[in-house]
Amino acid sequence: MRQMAIDDRLPVRRLYVIAGSSRVLATRFIEALKEKIKRQEGVEAMFERVSAKEGDVEEALVRLATAPLFGGRPLLLIEDADEELLGKEWLLKGHWGRGVLVVWVSGVNKSGKRRLKEAGAEVVDANPPENLRELQEAVANEARRLKVRLTQRDIAELLRRVDRDFDAAVKELEKLALSGGKVADLVADHAPSRAYDLTGAIEEWNAKAALEVAKRSFEEGIRTRDGRKLTTPQDVVVHLVQQALGGLSALEAQIAGGDFPEWRRQRLMRGLQRLGRNARARIRRAVQVLYETDAAVKSGADPYLAIEAFILRALT
Repeated sequence: MRQMAIDDRLPVRRLYVIAGSSRVLATRFIEALKEKIKRQEGVEAMFERVSAKEGDVEEALVRLATAPLFGGRPLLLIEDADEELLGKEWLLKGHWGRGVLVVWVSGVNKSGKRRLKEAGAEVVDANPPENLRELQEAVANEARRLKVRLTQRDIAELLRRVDRDFDAAVKELEKLALSGGKVADLVADHAPSRAYDLTGAIEEWNAKAALEVAKRSFEEGIRTRDGRKLTTPQDVVVHLVQQALGGLSALEAQIAGGDFPEWRRQRLMRGLQRLGRNARARIRRAVQVLYETDAAVKSGADPYLAIEAFILRALT
C-alpha cells in the first residue's frame, strides 16, 4: 500500500513513528526498514521490541545507545506508546549512537505531527483505508501479492465475513494461499448478525432502534465475533450489557476528543447532538442505570424486561 513505501533515496532516520491500528502494515514497514538498512549500509538490523506498557523502555534505550560499533545496526521498536510519550524531550531531541528508534502509537494529532517533523522524525501511516472501495482495492492488492485469485464478489464476501477488518482479511488470504480453497468454504463468518447492534443504537442515542435491537436479540439470538451463537436469555443479556457499556464509553471518549473512524465519529456526533448540553451528565446517569440493570438481572430479574427498562430509563 502507498503509505508503507520506503524511499531508498533518503538516509535512514534516527526516529520513525508508526501511527495506526494495523499490525500487518506496521510489521510490513519494520521489515522494509530492515531491508533498507541492509541495502544502504550492508549490515543486518539488530532488532529489539519492547512494550511501553509492560517493558522497561529506559533500559531498552540504554542498550540502543550503547550498542557496539561493529556488527549490525541497532533497531528498537517501542509498541503500545501514547502521545504523552511522543512529547517527551528525550524522544524529540535524543540521539542513540547508531541506533534507530521506531515508536508505534494508535494515532498522532496535527500538532504532534508538526513537532515530530521539526525534530526530524518520519511519521508512517499504518491505518487501512476506511472507504469501502479503497479497502476492497487494498485487499485485491494483497490477493495479487499472495497469488490468490479472487473475483470482486469474493472480495466483498471476504470483507463481509471479517467485518471489514483489514488485518483479518490478510490472514484469511494467507490461509487461502496455502489451501487453494474458496472464501465461502474456508473463511469463518465473523460478521455481526446485523450491522446495527445495541452499541450503535446507543451511540446515536436512538431509543427506538435500541428497543428493536433488544427485541430481535432475544428472539433470534446474537452472533458473536468469534462465531458463537448466543440464544439463552442470560447469555444474551450479558452481551447486550457489554454492547451498551461500549456505546456509552465511546460517547464519553468522543466528548474528550477521542480518535474514531470517520463513519463512527459521525454516528457519535449525532448521538451527542441528541443528548444536548447535559450530555456528560446524562451519559453517566445511563452508566449508573446500566450497572443497576446488571445487578437486577444477577438477582433474578427477567433479562428482557430489565434491558427494556434500562433503554426506556436511560435513553428517553
